[in-house]
Amino acid sequence: MTRKDYIAFARILREIKPRKDNSADDYGAKLSQWGKMIEAIAGVFEDGNERFDREKFFKACGYLD
Repeated sequence: MTRKDYIAFARILREIKPRKDNSADDYGAKLSQWGKMIEAIAGVFEDGNERFDREKFFKACGYLD
């Protein structure tokens, strides 16, 4: 994969980040699942590219906001 691919994935993951609103009683659970998904994807990217920067990817996804 290329940097362009990682950026595209990060944009998608940022867009689907759960948002807190008045009707979201399960916001915490959704946010937790979203985080687990990002960590799993980052693990796959790391396995495929030794230069993959996990922290940079997390920031791009909005996971470390």
